[in-house]
Amino acid sequence: MHSNTHGLSVRIEPLRDRGRLSVQWKHLEAAARPAFFLSWTWIGTWLDTLAVAPWTVEVTRGEETVGLACFELRTAVRRKFVRSRTLFLNETGDPARDVVTLEYNRILCHPDCAQEAEDAALAALMDARGRLWDELYVRNAPPDFAARLEGLGLGVWQRLDAASAEMDLDAARAAGGVLETMSRNTRHQIRRSMRLYEERNGPLALTRAGTVAEALDFFERLGALHQPYWQARGKPGAFAHPHYLEMHRALIARAMPAGEAEVVRVRAGEHEIGYLYNFVRDGRVYFYLSGLRYEDDAKLKPGLVTHAMCAADHLERGAHVYDFMAGENRYKTQLGQEAAPLVSLTLQRRRLVFWLERAAKGLRDRFRPRS
Repeated sequence: MHSNTHGLSVRIEPLRDRGRLSVQWKHLEAAARPAFFLSWTWIGTWLDTLAVAPWTVEVTRGEETVGLACFELRTAVRRKFVRSRTLFLNETGDPARDVVTLEYNRILCHPDCAQEAEDAALAALMDARGRLWDELYVRNAPPDFAARLEGLGLGVWQRLDAASAEMDLDAARAAGGVLETMSRNTRHQIRRSMRLYEERNGPLALTRAGTVAEALDFFERLGALHQPYWQARGKPGAFAHPHYLEMHRALIARAMPAGEAEVVRVRAGEHEIGYLYNFVRDGRVYFYLSGLRYEDDAKLKPGLVTHAMCAADHLERGAHVYDFMAGENRYKTQLGQEAAPLVSLTLQRRRLVFWLERAAKGLRDRFRPRS
């Protein structure tokens, strides 16, 4: 147990009681209203798919839980001489399992003492008995949490800032529609593409899966379009990973009835144009995955049309933000505006072996032939 001057206590231990964690997490979540990826819907589904229970960090104020996170410890050897025990926040450290990709990653904290609880949890991890870990990896953290991590006094081994974009649906509503906040060229491309789809195939329509069974069917159809696109570019595609499918099929079954996940289809007549898999929470739509039908005619823009129709539908349903999340793609800034990046960090304790690794890398980079 670790205590601090704000009257907060921190416990770090292996997860033993899932039922208790579920109650605590849901209670804290109700107060914090975090991003979808820190909801029990996501975290609970993720835990259901794990073969080994992770560790937990719990921050308490008296009898009240005011901070929670899960983490996994994984030992790896790289470059034959660097042995590291790495702490992964809300992930496993297993690439085969972490393909599920969470975003807005941080410690879940009560809004009344969010900074104090976050600081207490991080201080306890820094002081963990036996120097529990050597490196800390946090993927896709919001910039403020990334800054707090960088202020811990650890060495920054790697930092990756992932571009992000979002569509302000409130601004679009005030402007008269989602197309009105886009450039003239993007509006032209979308309207021309919509006209061509309708002339060749029939009326455009967006359908949101109405049952879990239909959502799972749409998800498989999404995969049938998603896979060829990525495999043609030398990538395996999301549906090539068994754990990805296990996690998201379970997540759809849990989240869709509560209105927290959706799979939508856009068609022209009977002609499929695209599918989107999104999460929805507190007026924010989180675009997660797409499957689009690309055709030889470059004037047909399945991605622009599918997203524009989905965003327009959510505008009518009262949503405030259509979030494209991390990843640099031209269509995201065509449809929306640049947003704060999400930051992935690997931080290191002060270790001789890490100093040697940095020195070796510096020498290698210095003498590497330049093209």
